[in-house]
Amino acid sequence: MSAITDSDIPKIAVLCDNVYGIGYTALSSKSIGFDYNFAWANSGINVLAPKVNCELSADKLREGKNIAKVRQEIIDNYQQTESNPVNAAYQGFVDNIIEPKQTRAYLMSVLVMFYGE
Repeated sequence: MSAITDSDIPKIAVLCDNVYGIGYTALSSKSIGFDYNFAWANSGINVLAPKVNCELSADKLREGKNIAKVRQEIIDNYQQTESNPVNAAYQGFVDNIIEPKQTRAYLMSVLVMFYGE
């Protein structure tokens, strides 16, 4: 962690698939000094993984008659409202949201932005 925070080169992160908790914070967070990060449009980004959030909602699970269905509804709602790149970008955690096939082009443009041609 200190190697990342102490380095003076531009730090760029590509958030692909799902990044949650300390993995996001330690390896790609703007709060520890990453200069630019972008996320794939299909990624999940948040402090808690959807399944962990579901387990913290135990009172809702107890109320439901079909626990598996209620659990899946909680997970789906969390993924749609909280754990998505649009929400992360809105909160300033992500600079850009891209499609996976655009990764190389965006990496090149960010490197040009930092280092010139």
